[in-house]
Amino acid sequence: LCIHRTGNRVDGMLILYPRRFGIWSQFLPAQAQSAPVLIEKTEFLQELFPALSRSAWMIELLSQDPHFVPESLLDKSRISRVMSGALTMNVDLQGSFEDYWGGRSKNLVRNMRRYGHRITKSFGTPELRVITVPESMRDAVVRYGRLEAAGWKGKAGTAVDIADAQGLFYVETMTRFAEMGRAKVIEYWLGGKLAASRLVILGGGMSIILKTAYDENLAEFAPGRLLLKEFLEYLFSEKCSSVVEFYTDATRDQLSWATGQRHIHHSMFFRKPYLANIYDSFQYLKCRLIG
Repeated sequence: LCIHRTGNRVDGMLILYPRRFGIWSQFLPAQAQSAPVLIEKTEFLQELFPALSRSAWMIELLSQDPHFVPESLLDKSRISRVMSGALTMNVDLQGSFEDYWGGRSKNLVRNMRRYGHRITKSFGTPELRVITVPESMRDAVVRYGRLEAAGWKGKAGTAVDIADAQGLFYVETMTRFAEMGRAKVIEYWLGGKLAASRLVILGGGMSIILKTAYDENLAEFAPGRLLLKEFLEYLFSEKCSSVVEFYTDATRDQLSWATGQRHIHHSMFFRKPYLANIYDSFQYLKCRLIG
């Protein structure tokens, strides 16, 4: 834990770990898509190098959202470099759902209409359940985990399971946010069976989608997309947020839902300018060899 003080005032905090020889990286939990950098001035980073070790030559700040970090962290300079990471997206919730939906592509609107007819014909009217009660969060996360476990994440061993640390993390997170009125589990039910689910937290005028899962056996009905449509319609009507943030690496299909998009960045700060130049040369050679 690195703490910078000016007089008696704390004006910088970072959690770092040695990722490899000479490179210190900001700690980023596996579940986090964006990491806060709590420093007022990037000059503070230069003071860190001698405090870390003699061999430290680079500090990495990972997954920086340009909406929430100082601009200087995302500018290339003599001692810094910036790489674009995941392309995330959002939906502005100002106005009405009808106006938003009218601005989507004809292809998206047509496909969603087709999926909706297919769902109604096979299962009847779908049911959207919005769970906000703290005491209900554990069971909602369990149901969510079962959806993931039945699909490719289950085979890969990455599905949410409350028997392990990841599952307990989501149970605790959703419960604590729900106690503040800032958590929702959005479920989409077909014929009495859970077909899709999203874990959502709220804060700062935003609704943030933490996790998404759907029943892969029902893929032909696109329950995940239909849930998203109904979820957005719900948010537009509730007016509990001004924007919904997806914090994902958006595909072309996902971007068709978006009203905004931006890259999450990785920033690298070097002990000396010549080390930044050496890094540039190495990256150039690597690209030439691979290309």
